[in-house]
Amino acid sequence: MTQTKILEQIKKIVKSNLILEPEISISDYFFFTSWSDSYGKWNLNKILKKRINFFENLNYLIKYAIIYSIADLEKYKLTYSKKKNKSQNLIISYTNNYKLLKNYDNYFSCVIKKSNKTRWFLINLDRFKRIKNLPYNLTVLSKQKNYFYFNLKFYLNIFKFIFFILFFKKKIYDDKFFDTLKSGILQILKKSNFSKIYIPYESQPHQHQIIKIIKSFDKKIKIIGYLHSSLTPLPTDFIYKKKYEPDILIVHGLAQKEILVKHLGWQSKNIRNLKSFRYTKKSKSFFTNKLFLPFSLNKPDKLKFNMKNFLELYSIKINQFNIVNHPLMLNSTKHKNFINEIKNIQTLKKNSKNQIKNISIVVGVSAIILEMLENNIEVIHICSEPIFEKHSSEIWKNIIVKELVKGVYSYKIKKVKSLINFGKKNEFQNKCKIY
Repeated sequence: MTQTKILEQIKKIVKSNLILEPEISISDYFFFTSWSDSYGKWNLNKILKKRINFFENLNYLIKYAIIYSIADLEKYKLTYSKKKNKSQNLIISYTNNYKLLKNYDNYFSCVIKKSNKTRWFLINLDRFKRIKNLPYNLTVLSKQKNYFYFNLKFYLNIFKFIFFILFFKKKIYDDKFFDTLKSGILQILKKSNFSKIYIPYESQPHQHQIIKIIKSFDKKIKIIGYLHSSLTPLPTDFIYKKKYEPDILIVHGLAQKEILVKHLGWQSKNIRNLKSFRYTKKSKSFFTNKLFLPFSLNKPDKLKFNMKNFLELYSIKINQFNIVNHPLMLNSTKHKNFINEIKNIQTLKKNSKNQIKNISIVVGVSAIILEMLENNIEVIHICSEPIFEKHSSEIWKNIIVKELVKGVYSYKIKKVKSLINFGKKNEFQNKCKIY
């Protein structure tokens, strides 16, 4: 099945289910991520009739039962100012303890200043850490420490969620997180009079929940989503879900707007193409002779196998590349093990006619591919599941794709400024007047 046919099939499934249940957008079961190992990806595989044997299915069932069991025991802390304010804007974004110390937001690439014009609501991806001198216009939602393995309820929960996944799969979501999110956002909405709310948008279920909360509170508030990264090669997660999508979605490339409209069901009038708030032009030396790892490592053994075949065919040594881990996965044991394994790849010495020089390699799904192409760099892409991970010319019209060996592709760009239109420093704050 081609990637365009997959998008058409998933779009029909989403549309038919929306008629029966308008709130499927907040269900993890319908978050069809093609790029990560998730509950929605498991569902996507089953819909596409990909072969998943009994033991693999059992492994997924237990894995997600454990994940939801832990989530059910999570406790959250909201740190916020109790002052009423007259802010015009609310920015809902993500952070970690390090960025909180720096008072900096990577998604919109701007400093979090004390400002009467804008209020911030940050979801902390780290566990709670007390940080002094936070700006008065900032609210932070953090997880507290969770010693779930000492809690009998955790083990009982596993059986409960196995039952839910088997019989109520469409209704599962992280209700503890959703409830805390609702409480925190409503506290802010009641104390303010926002006209605009900005979200770095990834079409995640909890983001649809955020939009639902805001629209239920005041339909006049304009919700602006920003596609801060880029669409994935097969963007099944961004299929339009109607009721709880942003009023405006900002993108930073006409090619991405075309994909959203042509393949994913969005209306052109709701998408605005601007210069990137996040990406700025970099020198070619930043990318060349490097091997970039993704956030999500799917089927690492397959990735290693395909990489070895490619390196051997083109007589390339792995030690000529500087391996760059994903910034959010620096402490990931899975990523560290993968790096150690590929460093030990041995290739046969032979004189190849197929030599490639001054190349950069990207493993798995990563937005850096588009960034590199816009810098006129030829990209070598190593995939474990090409149907999900490969950029194909039938969707990405401005990318020239060539298969080098099974699971490995080279990409070149036809025309620059179509995938990413690079911005300048402080592009967001200057464009949107947030201070």
